[in-house]
Amino acid sequence: MSALIHGAALGRQVAASDGCYRAWMVFASTCSSGETCRQRGGRDRWFLQCWSAECSAPGRSSTTLCSALFFVAVLACESAAAITLSRAQQELLANNAELALAEAAVDGAAANVLVAGQPQNPTLSVSTAQYSPIGGLGPGRPTDKLVDTIVGISIPIERGDKAALKRDQALGQLAGARHDLRDSRRQQRLALHQIYYDLKLAEEKRALAGRSWDIAMQALAAADKRVAAGDLAAVDRYRLSVEALRSANDVISADADMRQMRIALAIAIGRKPVGSPGRESLRTDDLSADDAWPAPAIDGSNAPADVASESASSTNPATRPARYRADVAAAAARVAAADAGRAVARSLRTRDVTVGAQIERVPAGSPGLTFGVSMSIPLFARYAYEGEIARAEADYTTAVLMRQKTINQAEAESAKAAALLYGARQRLSSFEADIQPAAKRALDAIEFAYARGASGLTDVLDARRTWHATALDLAVARADYAKALAAWRAATQWESVADDKP
Repeated sequence: MSALIHGAALGRQVAASDGCYRAWMVFASTCSSGETCRQRGGRDRWFLQCWSAECSAPGRSSTTLCSALFFVAVLACESAAAITLSRAQQELLANNAELALAEAAVDGAAANVLVAGQPQNPTLSVSTAQYSPIGGLGPGRPTDKLVDTIVGISIPIERGDKAALKRDQALGQLAGARHDLRDSRRQQRLALHQIYYDLKLAEEKRALAGRSWDIAMQALAAADKRVAAGDLAAVDRYRLSVEALRSANDVISADADMRQMRIALAIAIGRKPVGSPGRESLRTDDLSADDAWPAPAIDGSNAPADVASESASSTNPATRPARYRADVAAAAARVAAADAGRAVARSLRTRDVTVGAQIERVPAGSPGLTFGVSMSIPLFARYAYEGEIARAEADYTTAVLMRQKTINQAEAESAKAAALLYGARQRLSSFEADIQPAAKRALDAIEFAYARGASGLTDVLDARRTWHATALDLAVARADYAKALAAWRAATQWESVADDKP
């Protein structure tokens, strides 16, 4: 693509100095150097005709139009790698950074379960006493030395089922982390759908701009013939030239928007640009949306009205997001963990004991080895864990409130998504059934009348602009419906905990 941009800049310079013919030769050589020119309705032939008509006619040479036509033609010489939404989702699951962080959080929570379920380790102690620098260790074997040596072992014993309660708390946190992972997949999948259909919309706009440019080029070529025949005023030909320039600018703007959305899609699915360290890098600006626009199902299976009509059904998980959504399940798991945390805090008032045993070797001349046992019990004379208990109660209250907040948000999001989907479906149906066909019929009628001298150029240009605006609105309506459908499915179906139920 850098070669194309360089060729475009060089072509504009050549067009300004040595004429449009050499600029076209630069364009032709650039397109033959590795890129594949797309042949859309003979655009190259129209380009050559209009180029010749604009740059060769005496007194009508326009460097600006030559440069614009050249650059738009260069933009047409680009290949794109088509990617389906299914393939994009596979790359998302494999490479997305947010999902990798959520998976790491699950691993950490699983490690906490392992930690919480382990009993405390015993402690081994060895001590030596009664050593005198004056007398030293004394003569003879090690058993005859004058020092007193004690070897002891102590084991803390937890009471009040603290280990089991801590493990229950850790298991609740692990369940919450796993549901968080599911919710992250749901959110990232929705974001991917939004970006994917934004890219498809940008491609539609680029295609519409290209078709408008094609029409402008055809009209300009036809106008040259009519001017030469004396059937059209020169001022009308100049007006068509302005329309061609506007179409060229629309193509350039649409191409820039399309390239930005391609990069956004590449970032979403975790692709690295060429030259980046780490895993294999790929181009991030050559993706193309390959899937068709989703159409409303004939049986209405994806319509929110049908969901509302089945709201009384207890077997339809899509109508009960407050129970089956991953974020609600994560909040419920954290309530269970906080409840177990309250039990852990209360169990702190059950005194743990530490028991021990020791063997003592007394100095020479004494009765040899002696044995002993010990036990220690904490005394709650000054503090009885009131702070820990109060904190655990506050955490439980917070978890309950967060669960209710999440349920409310889930229900509101589901209702909002259903309303948006219903509106988007109605708008799309209106555009497809009424507005777009009417605009096309009006354009065809005006074009027919203009070709036979029964209509003015102003009417033709107005009809073309109306048709172009209507086509853009139709593309936007299709994108809005596709994104609204994805949002509704994300709010009611994707990553549903009901899928785990028998």
